[in-house]
Amino acid sequence: MKFNEAFAEYLDYLDLEGGSFKHLQTVRSRLRSFVLPSETYQRDYRDVELTDITKQDILEFFRLMKQAGKAEATWAAHRATQQAFWNWCIRCGYVETSPASGLPKWSLRPVIRRAAPAHDVNTVVSHIYDFAAHRNWNPRDIRDALLISLIADSGARLGEVADIRRDRIMRALERPNVLGNGFRVFHVPTKGKTGSKSIRFYEMSYDLAHRWLNTTKHLNAEFVFCSLSTGKQLHVNSAAKAFIRACNYFDVPVFRAQALRKRNVTDVISQTGDWKKGQLYAGHSSPEVTMLHYNDFELEALDRIGAEMASRRYENANVEFDMRRLFGVNNLGTKSSS
Repeated sequence: MKFNEAFAEYLDYLDLEGGSFKHLQTVRSRLRSFVLPSETYQRDYRDVELTDITKQDILEFFRLMKQAGKAEATWAAHRATQQAFWNWCIRCGYVETSPASGLPKWSLRPVIRRAAPAHDVNTVVSHIYDFAAHRNWNPRDIRDALLISLIADSGARLGEVADIRRDRIMRALERPNVLGNGFRVFHVPTKGKTGSKSIRFYEMSYDLAHRWLNTTKHLNAEFVFCSLSTGKQLHVNSAAKAFIRACNYFDVPVFRAQALRKRNVTDVISQTGDWKKGQLYAGHSSPEVTMLHYNDFELEALDRIGAEMASRRYENANVEFDMRRLFGVNNLGTKSSS
């Protein structure tokens, strides 16, 4: 049994067992990152016999993942997927032992990162048109700009935007909703983390979408965000590089899609003072999830309080210092000798 055959059979098994769409999508993505060659990992295991894959092969995959800067929680998640897959292979009689057994037990606790700084986000997003045009409207730059603009408009996850289908956004572009203030808003359906989701976007994304759809040579591509060379759907790891390229162009510290999403949610909560609105905007199952993982609103409030407190103390210290210098009094309250 070759890996590719077992891979497809395993996904069918999970589907029949009632696995959710998101779970199947996650398992597919994790196993694909192992089986398919990439910039980080050059081996191609698609046509390799299951019995020929060794523990050393899997350890090398994790070593390169660490080298690429992946978080420990990511290693732990991939470890769980690998072990579940190989245990299933044992039950099916495809292998006798699991090459994924005995892997280190990494922590699944996620690294909770802060929202992207508002100034950096504004620098990139408000000038994203300049980035799209800076190489005479290079197709890759237009595609990158559209991706960033859609996430900035909607606060959607990177994977949700990467899953937008070409035919759906073309229909969305023709059906704007005109708001009371005259602004137009567009909605395009996609697949979210917990099911179907509608992504909203506005004029800048509208214009960039038109430019991208009329620029790409892959007119029959299934997905909006596709490879320039093959027309196939852009993998999320490749799509994420749009943020690296744009931030480098504007000479700001690199922030990721999730940090931009957190900035949006933080600003919604800050402007409304309502965690419930933040939860609805983020698409979380409850306000508690938002309060736990998107607490930058509170952290930034603490930063402001701390800064004001430090400023007052600094101001008082300066006044005391000037008074001591004026009257010749040292820190001990006694006259200093001249």
